[in-house]
Amino acid sequence: MLDALLHEWKSDLLRIWIPLIAGVAMLLGLFGGMEIQGCRDAAATAPSAPIAAPTEPAVPTQAPTKSPGHPNQQKK
Repeated sequence: MLDALLHEWKSDLLRIWIPLIAGVAMLLGLFGGMEIQGCRDAAATAPSAPIAAPTEPAVPTQAPTKSPGHPNQQKK
């Protein structure tokens, strides 16, 4: 009777529990690996230095010349 119980337990272990544990371990490894790779990709695309503010255009050294024919620039 004990031999039959032990044989049944070994059969259940090999037939049910080992494949179930192996499948769960495989899925955990798959999703864990994808999570780790996602974190690595996010860290690689993040800028390492802050982006500098755009500089203002250079001020011209000469004063603009006025054209005498323009109506807004004519003296009244």
